[in-house]
Amino acid sequence: MTEKTVRLTIDEAPVEAREGRNLLDLLNERGKGIPHFCYHPGLSVVASCRQCQVEVAGPGPAPRRLTASCRMTAMEGLSVWTATPAAGDARRDVLEFLLRNHPLDCPICDKAGECPLQNYTYAEGQSSSRHEGEKVRLRKRVDLGPVITLDEERCVLCSRCVRFFEEVTGEAQLGVLSRGLSSMVGTPGDRPLTGEYQGNIADVCPVGALTLKKFRSVARIWNLKTTPSTCPLCSRGCSTLVDVHRGKVVRIRPRHDPAVNGYWMCDVGRFGFDDLNAADRLTAVLVRDAAGVRERGVERGIAAAAEALREWGDRGLVLGSPFLTNEEGRALGALANAIGVAGRFLAPTLGEGDRILRTGDACPNRRGLTEAGLDPLPVEELAPALARASGIFLAGERALDFVPPDALSALSGGTPPAIVLERFPVEWARIAIPARSWAEKSGTFTNVDGHARALSPALAPPRGVRAETEVLEALRASLSGGPAVEALAAREERE
Repeated sequence: MTEKTVRLTIDEAPVEAREGRNLLDLLNERGKGIPHFCYHPGLSVVASCRQCQVEVAGPGPAPRRLTASCRMTAMEGLSVWTATPAAGDARRDVLEFLLRNHPLDCPICDKAGECPLQNYTYAEGQSSSRHEGEKVRLRKRVDLGPVITLDEERCVLCSRCVRFFEEVTGEAQLGVLSRGLSSMVGTPGDRPLTGEYQGNIADVCPVGALTLKKFRSVARIWNLKTTPSTCPLCSRGCSTLVDVHRGKVVRIRPRHDPAVNGYWMCDVGRFGFDDLNAADRLTAVLVRDAAGVRERGVERGIAAAAEALREWGDRGLVLGSPFLTNEEGRALGALANAIGVAGRFLAPTLGEGDRILRTGDACPNRRGLTEAGLDPLPVEELAPALARASGIFLAGERALDFVPPDALSALSGGTPPAIVLERFPVEWARIAIPARSWAEKSGTFTNVDGHARALSPALAPPRGVRAETEVLEALRASLSGGPAVEALAAREERE
């Protein structure tokens, strides 16, 4: 269906826009910088904060008047003025009322540096107040469960958090309680919030009233390095922003992606980053033989792994982690072809998802790896496959998380011998080659709906830890007598 285009004027300039387009979005898309608090593009419009007022006239004989731009839509013949004295005074008056009781918490507030109230106040030069007397004192550091802390004094009653639970999760947990100056956002009886989407209310809160316990007082946002990436913890593949401070991931947030996750992400993906900061990483190749375990350089480790793969021949099992990227999956398939076996990936059992984002599939790239030519190996079939194999090459981080106890018992007992490309030490592996985490690599995942999304390196890998695609290509070239191992060795010498 063709979208209808309408003509209107914005500050006397003619504009064409899609009919029904939200006026506030349209104005800010054109650089007008209209302030707002209650409006969020992923939630219903309530026009309660009145901060986005502009002057409008029309269409037709309708008189010139002040209105909240978030509740207006683009329509034929509408005239809009954003910078008139009346519009400016209205917005400044609202801002002054909001600041009347707002605490001077900016130096200690986690929202400082990304706070609209702070930015609007600075832009308006509103450094003084005409109001006299004490500010209304409300509670600080109110515990709302395992995820969120509430500072009632900071709340501007925008109701974004209330609407999020009602409209996105379908479970109304928050409300505006009490009356008048005592009004506050909270849960009846301070009941703890529940569910796997609580972190989103810290994202939508415009003023730092709702903060993440895990990020509270951890870092100032201007000291963070932010990298766009993709969540690897289910097959939805939510688009994210990864925030790093002093070489550690300290926060993960959703990145707007209309085709995948909209404005939201679940708490499993949001807080599932502790392993990225673990210190007990595998940083050198470990080779186990009759003399014990010895460290080796990458090129020697690859040479030893290639020799073992030759020994195993077509009875070897080449198995990828469900966390492999599309690029790594193709490289693993090429290696399997060079050996003369089928490349496979470990396929976790499907669980139960929800109606919002979680799919119940812990394999973030099941579709992409299948399209790359790898065959899924259900986890319950791993033990029988190991019993038939002369050896196993297990490639990619976190694969061992999905290995069933019976198969893990066989592997740890040395039956069959194993080569692993893994992030953490594996005591029973014949050869352990260090791998990178998802936050240290470039590549793509293809999500459950077929959308390919990129991973970007937010962290620097430990020195000497090569990309899995390099290692897999070097192994394939080594089996074919190529120079890839020598190239890796030369690079290692340079570093």
